[in-house]
Amino acid sequence: MELNRRLPRFTAKIDALQGVLGKFETERTVDLHDALALERALMQMQVEWELFVRGLILDSATGNFSNIGGPVVSSHTIQLSSREQACHYLITQYPRTNKEPNWYVPTEAIRAASLLGVSNIDNISAQLGVSPWQIDSLRQLRNFIGHRSKASALKVRELGLVGRTDKIDAIGVAFSFNEHGTRNYSAWGQFMKYIARQLAI
Repeated sequence: MELNRRLPRFTAKIDALQGVLGKFETERTVDLHDALALERALMQMQVEWELFVRGLILDSATGNFSNIGGPVVSSHTIQLSSREQACHYLITQYPRTNKEPNWYVPTEAIRAASLLGVSNIDNISAQLGVSPWQIDSLRQLRNFIGHRSKASALKVRELGLVGRTDKIDAIGVAFSFNEHGTRNYSAWGQFMKYIARQLAI
């Protein structure tokens, strides 16, 4: 199987979520029901990214997939023939927490790929090591939406997504323009899809 086989589904999901957001980008006001739906769409974008990275790295360890360079395999002598086996093995490498890594954190995902000994580690490291990591702002916004805590608000402010004394409006942040003149939610989706394509080749 090709490593990029899940790419169309991921792209379609991100496109659909962007479509939900796009319907409201020119609205001056959004009622509570729609605001909650938009916040869910933003959170789901982050979730879809995390699941894609997780799936691609675990798939890479199974020996069941190929990319343009040929078969993608794990260097371990232990047979990791499924995502579940690869995941169970990976968890054993974190004895203190006994949990999976935070797949949305590039350094943790790269380390997981290294621990699994995948043969496409160089490409994974190169793609997830891109700087600046444009969707870090989405992650921090997602944390704010989910927790509404002082700590999560501080992270959003530190990234300059809102002024230090301004009220944080998650929808307003999503619809704001970045330094390239692209609305944040659109830029996040474009970045995800680009990096996903590069990871899967």
